[in-house]
Amino acid sequence: MKIIAWNSNLLWKITILIMVGLCINTAVALDGSGTEQDPWRIQSLEDFNEFAADANYWDDYTRLETDVNLAGKVYSTAVIAPDTNNSTWYFIGTPFTGTLNGNNYTIHNLTIDTTGTNNNYYIGLFGQLLSSTVVSNLRLQNVNITGGTDSTYVGGLCGANGDCDLGIIAGGTISNCYFNGSVTCGNSSFSVGGLVGLNCWGTIQNCETTGSVSGNDYSGGMVGWNFYGTISNCYSNGHVAGIDSSYAVGGLVGCSESGSISNCRSDGYVTGGDNSYAVGGLVGEQEDGDINNCYATGSVNAYDALGNLVGRNCNGNISNCYSAGMITGKSYTIGGLIGYNYFGTISSCHAADSVIGGDNSARLGGLAGWNEGTINNCYAAGTVTGGISSSHLGGLVGRNGRTITNCYAAGTLSSGTDSSNLAGLCGFQWGYYAQMSNCFWDTESTGMSVGYNLSSEEPGTIENVFGKTTVDMKKKGTFTDADWDFINVWNIGENQTYPYLRVYLSSDINKDGIVNFLDVAITANKWMEGVE
Repeated sequence: MKIIAWNSNLLWKITILIMVGLCINTAVALDGSGTEQDPWRIQSLEDFNEFAADANYWDDYTRLETDVNLAGKVYSTAVIAPDTNNSTWYFIGTPFTGTLNGNNYTIHNLTIDTTGTNNNYYIGLFGQLLSSTVVSNLRLQNVNITGGTDSTYVGGLCGANGDCDLGIIAGGTISNCYFNGSVTCGNSSFSVGGLVGLNCWGTIQNCETTGSVSGNDYSGGMVGWNFYGTISNCYSNGHVAGIDSSYAVGGLVGCSESGSISNCRSDGYVTGGDNSYAVGGLVGEQEDGDINNCYATGSVNAYDALGNLVGRNCNGNISNCYSAGMITGKSYTIGGLIGYNYFGTISSCHAADSVIGGDNSARLGGLAGWNEGTINNCYAAGTVTGGISSSHLGGLVGRNGRTITNCYAAGTLSSGTDSSNLAGLCGFQWGYYAQMSNCFWDTESTGMSVGYNLSSEEPGTIENVFGKTTVDMKKKGTFTDADWDFINVWNIGENQTYPYLRVYLSSDINKDGIVNFLDVAITANKWMEGVE
């Protein structure tokens, strides 16, 4: 009996020890309490894994307190707040609604690969963020995301910031975040970005992306689709590649719909494929909305409707912006600043790009390829070059169907043999509502004695449009005689410079009173010193 009692007692003790050991080994609760004053603290890779696996953390305050290296791990869904049912097009799962302060630490070597699976939605470090979310001060280094053929809402930081599928639920705030790596999706993909796939009524500010993005429709270096969202003080540099028939591809944003983009810059290389449409160095397509105080200095190579700042502007406003890069188009509607301005407004902007069209190309302009909106107080100083049998080439605009006022062109214009409708200011004007007034072109620098060509059927109207010598183009009186505003809008170095826009004086970097193409109205406050 003693032996039996002793064995039973020993067995009971061993059982208790095993249970205690199991509890110790499996419970990896994070330090903290999840409040703003005492956030959950991620202090190791094990802590990160615990945080990523437990949705109970996702509506609280969390702070990163170490770098996290995910090398050797390949995910097949978003790491945090993933979509849990890829048989539906809308998000099913628990979104992230909390606050994550990256504390300027870095998540290294994130790899997500969904190759071979169908209906891949909401792919990124986070699957979906919603309105109360704040993700800040987070660096993502050496990210590698490979989406399937039909991937939708894919980004390095998050697939979707907000919800535009089941009603409209606003996204949160993403600030002071950095992305480096690649996001690659297939030929039926939609809404693909280096940082964010979809920004739906969300805010993105003081962020930077470098690396490469490849996708089909709505692909951007930072954001694929900006829907009523706000993007400010952001910078993108890398290669954004649209697949063959891609639509809306941009260096910073693929498509911005009723959104606001301000104080942003893109320096990357954007390509659109052989049958691409609406490709821009900063934004592929803007529908409604505003772009203000932005610039692009990279290069764009695509097929139709392309510009170094915006490919197509539909009902949107573009102001205080400029572009200075190279735009190479294979076909139609190619402009230094913008390809196609459709019922939009462009004001106080300039372009200093090299615009190059292939053989049989049409509608090439130093500022805009085709204008069906309003352009005022703008100028173009770059070169426009067409191939063999090209048509509708202008120093400022290739083709005009609406309104151009108080503008000038001073860049070189040339084309191949058998080309037609070349002019120093506007290659071809057509339409009942078409009009140009108080505009000039430099007859010497453009190489054009003809400033515009008019349709014989509906020529529109021309008023106070003149060609001037280079000497006269550098005289204030040339322009004040046409009622140009040299108090609020324009300035000039008498007998030294062409007119330039006063808006850039407020951000004269060297404070020397000399405006050049790097003194742009941008106030981006880089949180990461030395990176650019």
